Amino acid sequence: DSNGSGVIALLELARLFSKLYNAGKNRGKYNLIFVLTSGGKMNFAGAKSWLSNTDIRLLDTVEFALCLESVGLGSELFLHTSKPLKDPTLSKLFGTFSSVGAGMDVKVSHVHKKVNMSDTTVKWEHEQFSKKRILAGTLSRHPQVDDAARNTIIDLQVDPKILKRNILLIANALARHIYGTPASLEIFSADNSVQDHFLAAWSDGVSSEARVVGMPTVAQSPTAETPLIARAHRVLKDTCTETSSHKFTIEGDKSFYRGAIASKMSVYSVRPISFDMIYCVCVLVYLLGLLIFMQGTVEARNTLNELFKGKKVPRKRA
Repeated sequence: DSNGSGVIALLELARLFSKLYNAGKNRGKYNLIFVLTSGGKMNFAGAKSWLSNTDIRLLDTVEFALCLESVGLGSELFLHTSKPLKDPTLSKLFGTFSSVGAGMDVKVSHVHKKVNMSDTTVKWEHEQFSKKRILAGTLSRHPQVDDAARNTIIDLQVDPKILKRNILLIANALARHIYGTPASLEIFSADNSVQDHFLAAWSDGVSSEARVVGMPTVAQSPTAETPLIARAHRVLKDTCTETSSHKFTIEGDKSFYRGAIASKMSVYSVRPISFDMIYCVCVLVYLLGLLIFMQGTVEARNTLNELFKGKKVPRKRA
């Protein structure tokens, strides 16, 4: 679910809208861009690199950027944005998501958090877009940025039913916003839209391969794609009009390891601490016995008293 569910949702949304746009005269008034980025755990480096290398004229035409994170579990969704609902476009979009969610018994809440433009570290992916003055938000099951389930290294398996439900919610909300259809009209239904076998196959795929960063192994060429990225690229190529792949370098001095690495492990057997304690007691008993043998019991006692008795510090008279 972190963030394999977001990858699966994006690929399925691309397939759904490609099918919708190519069916007769159903092309909507918006051009949709599907961006699959890596480096989420590295300050969303993939999104930052894409924004830095994309034509500014294209970015100026973006009305809203929706980021997907951890949408495969939970009974509630949260739309995190850097702008309040006073923005008319954002207010309309959130109203659409909330209305579609209510029809599916899913509560969609809004969470507003200002982005610090001077801070190089971001907490949500949409904040990279906000720094470029692009209206954006992240849809996630996590209510807060510091949610314990979001910051753990332990990943959770997605629930296929919840993932399918959330994909339908997102698809219908976007379609309603694009076409301006009434709430009574459902463009995507659970029976003839989202493919269960597609979700199942990709759930198995993303859970069986590391996806923290998209990097080739040492044995591969620097331009090679990992199997997971190659499969995702093929899906987007089959569904989208134009596709491209962009590679970037993680900033900073960091080393990444992927795949099987031959290494040597050494195991050292040491004595337990109880051995050291018993050894110390034996030494003390030996020294005490040697002292008594040399000075006698009375003198040995006086010697020990003098040894442990503190010195009296004479008081100074005023």
